[in-house]
Amino acid sequence: MAYFKYVIVLAIIVLVASLVVWKFNSHEANYYELGSVSGRIIDDVTKQPVKDVLVMATWKLFGGKYMGDSAGWTTFHVAETKTNKNGFFVIKTPKRIKRNLEGFDIRLAKNTPSIRYYKKGYYTATTGNNKSKPLKIKREFGWGGMTTIGVLTTNIYEEEALPLKRPSSEKERLRRVRIERESLQYLGCWVLRAPNFHAAIKEASGEESKDSWDCARGHVEY
Repeated sequence: MAYFKYVIVLAIIVLVASLVVWKFNSHEANYYELGSVSGRIIDDVTKQPVKDVLVMATWKLFGGKYMGDSAGWTTFHVAETKTNKNGFFVIKTPKRIKRNLEGFDIRLAKNTPSIRYYKKGYYTATTGNNKSKPLKIKREFGWGGMTTIGVLTTNIYEEEALPLKRPSSEKERLRRVRIERESLQYLGCWVLRAPNFHAAIKEASGEESKDSWDCARGHVEY
């Protein structure tokens, strides 16, 4: 009888401790279920679907890494795909992903995921996610205490199509694609999750430099 009382008391202590830590850190969730990303891409002029467009999705977390630090963004997940003959694309995510940022007040960044899409002969394009439903939080209890899961139902554009514009000049096309390539540097080794998109942007930029990967340090040199 004393043993069972000890187990019950211990379970209560673990539960209370978990609640205190969760409240103190103010984390939105320990894990995320990100759902799928889907949409349709069309030519801006003809309004016809464009096939084989490379599509890259990036999810980010937002918050302070340590107490007293200023809040910032951290890449959380990256995935890619391409459109089919009807211009449609779907990016599926792992069923559950563990939060990769420690600190205080960590939450899924607003308008995440962002979508980049590109095909040779067009400008690069980017859009944020302002179409998904609000994040839902669910809780699971186990021997390790309480786990919070953020559930995101993501459908970027179900009714509106994403437009691709043809370049007005070669100079402007090159300027934009080089800006896109530069922005990929900030993803560090996460660009390895989108090798086709990264390779296409690098080729389109017309720059012959080689990438130097040091993923143990999370750094990429262009």
